[in-house]
Amino acid sequence: MNTSVWFDKTNGYSCGPDSEDTDDDNDGHPDTRDAWPVDPCAWQDTDNDGLPNNVNCPEGKTTYLVADPDDDNDGILDILEGETATDSGDFSTGTLLLIVLILAGIGLFMARVKRGGGELGPINEKHL
Repeated sequence: MNTSVWFDKTNGYSCGPDSEDTDDDNDGHPDTRDAWPVDPCAWQDTDNDGLPNNVNCPEGKTTYLVADPDDDNDGILDILEGETATDSGDFSTGTLLLIVLILAGIGLFMARVKRGGGELGPINEKHL
């Protein structure tokens, strides 16, 4: 008796070795590209560390696998990937306002120098 082949009543064909079924776990990913060809909950491991990028079990299925917290193995957790200081909104309000005020101050100073108002004038020695 060959236990590696079984019959899929829903689809009406034999399952098992890739010669019979190219997607043994029926997760929509061919066995040749599926790191876990008999586990329908996971298929991809981009950094080849033995942990799947995601674990999504179909209803009624379970797995021993846990999702990789760092899919690209760069030392930065996936939940922190792509986050920057601009994500909080601080740059778009406070920093932008500060930049505008600095530019306005520089503009006013340049206009005053151009009109000749940049000189301090005579020094009153009485206050020294």
